[in-house]
Amino acid sequence: MTSKQPPAAPAFPDLLVPRNDARIHLSDQIERGHQIQDRSIQSEAGLDEAYREKTKWKDYTTELLARIFSGSSMAQESRGWDAVPFKYGRTPLS
Repeated sequence: MTSKQPPAAPAFPDLLVPRNDARIHLSDQIERGHQIQDRSIQSEAGLDEAYREKTKWKDYTTELLARIFSGSSMAQESRGWDAVPFKYGRTPLS
């Protein structure tokens, strides 16, 4: 009788930069993301601008994660972060 071993847990990526540097860069990038998300958008042009800024933020975040962590798992995971809501108009929907 052969016993199956559970699959090994994936290894966490290693930091490629000093921990404090990573913390500073990631905190700054998170704050930029919050600023984009918290914008009050009053027009279609404003919405277009917010989407451009979000795309720029997302691309930079993916590159930042690739430079901070070994392997590609963190950068690949960040590519799925498309569901960032924006506030449009005067009254939030929620």
